[in-house]
Amino acid sequence: MSGAPPKRHRRATTAAQDADIHDATKANPFSTAKEIRVANGVSASTSTIKRPLAEVKLKSLVAAQMRHLSLSNRTARFNFTKEHVFWTMDD
Repeated sequence: MSGAPPKRHRRATTAAQDADIHDATKANPFSTAKEIRVANGVSASTSTIKRPLAEVKLKSLVAAQMRHLSLSNRTARFNFTKEHVFWTMDD
């Protein structure tokens, strides 16, 4: 055995592509890895797109899902706001 370090695979993305991936993620944190790959024209797998993000501690985000309000709840909220529109700090 020689003292040389083991050979690594060549990276599928360049440093410039990695920077573009970082910028795209910061611009729109809710975009998926697939959307970033297509938008930047990177010919690499989705998991390859995730690697540079993990290197700089960026994680994918998922928008919170809100429940839909029923008609009665919407009406109740609307009536509450109409009744309390002129509330002050003293009330």
